[in-house]
Amino acid sequence: MAMIILMGSKENKEKSKRFLGLNNVRFLYLNSNLAAGKIKCPLDFVYIDGNHDYSFVKKDIEDYYSLLKMGGVLAGHDINNFGFENGVLKAVMEFAVNNDLYVYNYHNDWWIVKTDGRRENVRKTYCR
Repeated sequence: MAMIILMGSKENKEKSKRFLGLNNVRFLYLNSNLAAGKIKCPLDFVYIDGNHDYSFVKKDIEDYYSLLKMGGVLAGHDINNFGFENGVLKAVMEFAVNNDLYVYNYHNDWWIVKTDGRRENVRKTYCR
């Protein structure tokens, strides 16, 4: 079952479902920290685009990275927003450095591939 966590209206749920063309989707209308506690299966992909304050981004990264399958991708938005204090950039880079992970970046998006902690396995894991 695919799982999508939305914080928004029920109308957005139906629009998203039609757009994605998925029937096996479970929507959770919860804050990200509450939703993380309800997820019992390993995830392939998580995209973070929530509160941009450092403490919130850090918590989301820690919560959801632990839920990823090996080779899964943790991604997010707004890493290059320099118009305000960028908690996204600080939290992402701090997590990557502390866990010896490589951060990929394209425009304003970022992503990290879950590996066994050895950098030499990053490309092998990502390219499967």
